Amino acid sequence: MKIIFFLLLVSFPSVVYSKVFVNDHGHIEYHGVITESKNVTAFTLFEKSNAKPKRIVISSSGGAVESGIQLGEWVRENTLDVEVGEYCISSCANYVFIAGKDKFLRRSSFVGWHGSLLQMRQLPFVSASYLKAVDDYSLSCDLSELRARYGSQFEFPVSSNHLRECVLLRELGVDYRVMILGQHSDHYESIKHVGLWSYSYDALKALGVNNIILTDNIWEPPLYVGDQKIFYFDINSLAFFKQKKARFIQSG
Repeated sequence: MKIIFFLLLVSFPSVVYSKVFVNDHGHIEYHGVITESKNVTAFTLFEKSNAKPKRIVISSSGGAVESGIQLGEWVRENTLDVEVGEYCISSCANYVFIAGKDKFLRRSSFVGWHGSLLQMRQLPFVSASYLKAVDDYSLSCDLSELRARYGSQFEFPVSSNHLRECVLLRELGVDYRVMILGQHSDHYESIKHVGLWSYSYDALKALGVNNIILTDNIWEPPLYVGDQKIFYFDINSLAFFKQKKARFIQSG
C-alpha cells in the first residue's frame, strides 16, 4: 500500500481528499479510500434521492477487501455505471470498476490491480497449474479442491469474503485471473517495483471487462511512476495465459 500511495502522490497530487457526495450532474462522487462508513453514505444518498443516481464517479486507491466487495455488490445490484476519475486501484479495480453496467474512462484515468484474496504468500508464483486451478474454481466458487492443493500457500486465511469475491466476478463474467496475472513469474519483474499493473483496452475486453466507454474517445493512462514504468498487459502478453487455459475471450 505504501508503494501505491506514493504512486498517487507522484501521479495525482491534486486528488488527496476523501469525500462522498452527489454532484451537479446527479452522479454519486466517491473520493478516497473505500470504507464501510463511506459506503453507507453513498447508499443513503442513493436511497434519499428522488431521481436515483445512475452513475458513481470514483477516484480511490482501494481499501479493505470487504468494503470493496460491498461497494461492488451494491453497484451491480443497482445496475449503476462507474466512471473512473483520476484513478481506481486495488479493491476499487477488483470489485467496483468491473461491476459497472457501463464503465467510463477519461483520457488519463488509471485502473490498477495488485492482487486478490487468492494470491500466493511467496511471489512471484510460477505454477501454470495454479492458474488453471483458479480458473476452475472461479466457475464453481467451490474452494475445497483449490484449498486442499494450495491453501497453505495462500496469503490470506480463507473467509466468507472469498465466496463473495468469487460470486461477484462470476456473475459479472470477468475472468478472476485479472487480479493475479501480474504476479506470475513471466511478468513479475515488470511490476514489482511499482507494485501493480494494468491492462490495455483490448486486454480488458479479453478478460471479460466489457462495456468500456472512453469519454474523450481516447484512453492514455500514465505510463510511468517517476522513472518506473507501469506494466500494461496487451493481447500479446496474455498469449501465455491463453495457452494454459482457454477461457479468455478472443478479442475483436
